[in-house]
Amino acid sequence: MTRLSKLLWKSRFEKGLTLREIARGLGYSVSKGVRKYLGWERENKCPEKEELDRLIQVMGLDPKQVEKAVEQDRRDYQKRWEKAYKTQKWGKAEIKGACIGPRGIFGYVRVGEEWLGWGYTYRHEKKDWGIEEHHGPIPEELKQEIIEHIEGAFTEND
Repeated sequence: MTRLSKLLWKSRFEKGLTLREIARGLGYSVSKGVRKYLGWERENKCPEKEELDRLIQVMGLDPKQVEKAVEQDRRDYQKRWEKAYKTQKWGKAEIKGACIGPRGIFGYVRVGEEWLGWGYTYRHEKKDWGIEEHHGPIPEELKQEIIEHIEGAFTEND
């Protein structure tokens, strides 16, 4: 949870506000307002400036506390983004943005001056796991470095 979502959740329960009251106070229909509010509280979405101002009024929040929470969330997001996109060495391959997704592991590899996208996914036509290229061809040597790093990480932790 973000600091803003924690603040919203805590405030809603401390003040005994219902989702219906918040939705109506924001000027939305109940269903639209509840969806928007739950997006901010549970899905870590950030409201637009005008919505945030209305939310502060409706929920009786301290504007300085909200501003502090939003600013800290921005800094936290920036740190996570910088960490995720920090260049790493996987053997001879320079990698950035590697992350696990629902269908495999994805990232970017430097090929010359370019960063090309790749995905380590299950290839149904070959009935095996391997590298899928995105944005251009990746040399076999770099593909092998990526595969060895990923497979090594999973066997070390088993």
